[in-house]
Amino acid sequence: MLLVPTPEVFHYIMFRLEKAGIQSDLDDKYFKQEMQDGCRRFFGAIVDEAGDVLSDPKYPRWLEEFKNSR
Repeated sequence: MLLVPTPEVFHYIMFRLEKAGIQSDLDDKYFKQEMQDGCRRFFGAIVDEAGDVLSDPKYPRWLEEFKNSR
């Protein structure tokens, strides 16, 4: 079990899925493990080493909406 904070990208991807009307079984453990393994791109969203979303070329408006809602 990874005892690290849930990365922002998890919350963002859940936000994006909700906006698209898509249900998912993804949980924060998936994102934490992928981050630990060095992944820095999740479903097109680019993140830094802490999991904070830097950009989303495909859905920039949704990223802006997400960032403004936090």
